[in-house]
Amino acid sequence: MKSAGFLMAGGYGFQSLQPMLSPAIAYRGQPIALVAADALEAAIEAAALVEATYAAEPFSVTLDALGVETINQADTPLKNFIPEVIAGDADKSFAEAPIKIDARFTSPPQHQNPIELIATVADWKDGKLTIHEGTQNAEAIRHGLMAALGLTADQVQVISPYAGGGFGQKNSLQMQTVLAAVAARRLQRPLKLVVSRAQIFHDASFRAASRQRVRLGADRSGQMLAAIHDVDAQTSRHDFMPAEFAAVSSRLYGIENFRGHERLVRTDVQTPGYMRAPFEHGACFAMESCVDELAYAVGKDPVALRLANDTKIDPITKLPLSSRHLSACLERGAERFGWSKRTMAPQSMRAGDGTLIGWGVATGAYPGLIVPTVARLKVTDDGSVRLSIGRARDGSGYSHRACRRGGAQACRSTGGRGGAGRRHADCAAARDCRLLGYSLSRSHGQRRRRSDAPGTRPARARTIVQSNTGSNSQIRRTPVAGSRGPQEGTRAAGRDL
Repeated sequence: MKSAGFLMAGGYGFQSLQPMLSPAIAYRGQPIALVAADALEAAIEAAALVEATYAAEPFSVTLDALGVETINQADTPLKNFIPEVIAGDADKSFAEAPIKIDARFTSPPQHQNPIELIATVADWKDGKLTIHEGTQNAEAIRHGLMAALGLTADQVQVISPYAGGGFGQKNSLQMQTVLAAVAARRLQRPLKLVVSRAQIFHDASFRAASRQRVRLGADRSGQMLAAIHDVDAQTSRHDFMPAEFAAVSSRLYGIENFRGHERLVRTDVQTPGYMRAPFEHGACFAMESCVDELAYAVGKDPVALRLANDTKIDPITKLPLSSRHLSACLERGAERFGWSKRTMAPQSMRAGDGTLIGWGVATGAYPGLIVPTVARLKVTDDGSVRLSIGRARDGSGYSHRACRRGGAQACRSTGGRGGAGRRHADCAAARDCRLLGYSLSRSHGQRRRRSDAPGTRPARARTIVQSNTGSNSQIRRTPVAGSRGPQEGTRAAGRDL
């Protein structure tokens, strides 16, 4: 087993670090052991009985913590596909602008925690692996497993009819998928591995903490002349999660002089990721807050100010835009909302009962990303259509649109092999606060219940761990309480899993 690599560095995973490959601990909550059992209760108990010892080392988890490493993004490999955003001479234009806005914004780390948890069912048959997992990127899981386990394309199939809750979190190979596949292969049983709600905060991507400074210069009419956007964004020690704030803020309006400067702050956390427009959200909030400040500085209606600064060309590349509907959106929204009734003075609008009312406006933007893909279309004699695409349904309705545009009367869209999956394991998501480990459970036929009654076979558990004697962490296997006879167990170095 090896790492499948980081998604933004040519790999397939939400981070390059694959747990249980090394005794080193990169962040709080990193899995160090995995337990498989034939009942959920046994898995939870067994995981709680595993003990670990650690050698303490300094750690840094916040942007200002002692020991963080701050690196210019332009000095990392990210510069090859995320260049600095610079147009004109922003520093000179800002210095000469008669109206200046200078504001700072700090955003904490934010975690998406969907109702539907991250989970994997791994099933081997005749040397081929089938994965059942809700995902936003089935091909990343497939190719990631191929890379991590040395498999060929015909040995891996990912079945994901629905993504479930994702919010960007399920856009790549998760860390539990490989572990589930390895455990299922070693035990020769279908297994389900679920990341518990508490573990999602440590073992899945999140929106990184950020610190922004926006400087906006304009003339006295409100025409924007220059903008400077400085950003410090959190990343992990083992990956460079890109910070693309300036790519968004530079294109909200027709600002001819713009300079973006983004730095990555390396901290002892898992790699941040694409939670709900991680850069675009923060960038638009910061820039739009400054645009509102500018509106009041020049005494101009916030909608009128935005309309006056709209553009038909990309202010960075100077190329004409194929489409841009910001002005039409603002004008239609203002008309339907009754914006003309708004008064500029703070606290000047009240409801009939005296309640203060505030009306605001803001622009948002998100890139239109296009990647190559493969689709298979099958039309039968009876007029039915089957469309196969290597992706999962995330609620956007792409399958419905594809079928309707084709004029098909009967259409079936699938992201992989259809039909019910083979029998798999019951869900187990045990977590020990000291261990922060994982557990699996399996079922075969009738689920057995634990009981002390004579003749009743007790639940049994198997612990799959990494043996790290003499290194950063050590793991000791503890018998499950109430079991009779010797426990089945295996111990292997993480590199052998």
